[in-house]
Amino acid sequence: MEHGGNIYKAAEQYGIDLDAIVDYSDNVNPLGVPYSAKEGILNNIDALSHYPDPEYKQLRKAISEYTSVDFENIIVGNGATELISLFIKVLKPKKALVVMPAYSEYQRELEINGARVSHYVLKREKDYKGDVEELCAMVQGNDIVVICNPNNPTGTAFTADEMKRVAEASRIHGAYLMVDETYVEFTDDMSVYSSSGILNEYPNVFIIRGFSKYFGIPGLRVGYAMTSDKELLRFINDKKDPWSVNLLADIAARSVLKDKDYIRRSKDFMSSERRFMASELKKIDKLKVYDSVCNFFLCEILADIPAKEIARAAVKKGLLIRDASTFKYLGDKEFRVCIKLRKENQLLLDFLKGVL
Repeated sequence: MEHGGNIYKAAEQYGIDLDAIVDYSDNVNPLGVPYSAKEGILNNIDALSHYPDPEYKQLRKAISEYTSVDFENIIVGNGATELISLFIKVLKPKKALVVMPAYSEYQRELEINGARVSHYVLKREKDYKGDVEELCAMVQGNDIVVICNPNNPTGTAFTADEMKRVAEASRIHGAYLMVDETYVEFTDDMSVYSSSGILNEYPNVFIIRGFSKYFGIPGLRVGYAMTSDKELLRFINDKKDPWSVNLLADIAARSVLKDKDYIRRSKDFMSSERRFMASELKKIDKLKVYDSVCNFFLCEILADIPAKEIARAAVKKGLLIRDASTFKYLGDKEFRVCIKLRKENQLLLDFLKGVL
């Protein structure tokens, strides 16, 4: 399977020191690990002599405060990937509808568990913006609908009102709606896009988020899911390995959720830098840049150069970008880049201007 952020493979393949690579493929908050996470770990290092709380009550309560979702409707796991896997294993869907292009893990888990997968495809000619009526018309006959919102790799998103319509269509046809909100915190206003406000009304909605991207701690592997379906949560907990979130990850996650300064700085930075990058990327004549609501851009080369050649030229200069042709339904001229700090963003812009 293909994932972004594989600097280890790039460093080995091109003989480049890891520290010399600027990774525009990983989609992680460029402000880095919050000081609150480091402080929380260091101040509690002796707690390693204890097992984590198997119910993760303190972490779930911290998530509840952060999301305004009931504490009883939250489950934590070893990153979003574990929760995606557990949800699908428990549900055992026979037929699934996935909004594409998308993270490969959705289809992989569905097929491993015996599901027949169909796709609602975001269209290039519509700038990869979804049509909620078309999507709702395809729900019937499926046991599960899977949407990454905002979508990776396109950066587009359905609004919360549109997602409510998909939730209603799913309920009518007896389907669960799994929403991966990994990137929703990077938007200017989460309430415009998040489905968390409809959980009590729609117990068939299962929302997944993580701490890897927005809070910049992918190495700790901690995520959470939210649903008002208590029976579903009980089944998932029965299948889940005990202590799948280690104690330091638990402590760090609780610390960053209360770090209002980091959250404010991240919001302000991303809003400003997204506008800057959109404006500057669109000035490059041989590049089409698709509008994004989150922390990365899907770009299409308008010259006779495949994206893999651009990616190869970039990595030789220590710049790692994502060749998006590895995503089903995207072409060989498309690549994805995430937003970094201004100096790093300028490096990328200078490279693209030079090569195109």
